[in-house]
Amino acid sequence: MAKHTKRQPDEKRGRKPWQTCTLTIRHSINGKQYGPGVVKVHPDLAAMLMEQESRFRDTEDMIRKGGGAIIGYGNRIIPVNPAIFDAPDMRVPETHIILAGERPSR
Repeated sequence: MAKHTKRQPDEKRGRKPWQTCTLTIRHSINGKQYGPGVVKVHPDLAAMLMEQESRFRDTEDMIRKGGGAIIGYGNRIIPVNPAIFDAPDMRVPETHIILAGERPSR
């Protein structure tokens, strides 16, 4: 059997201390909302939130500089020239909005 040892005065056991993060946008993880503002979360969650904040800033910078992007598999952001969205041969399936009370045309 393991013998219990007495904790030293400067020794810390148990859970990791929670971290404080300052978020600029609202995040939703497993249905729970975080931010914007200062939040106190578990260190693993803090790392995930800070990574999302970094991706958000990078994407915003790209858009401000006039760039375009397509979201690929696994939510990868693929930078593209924005002119391709105006190309007639883009092959985007047409969609039609049906308003309430309207019958679709045949």
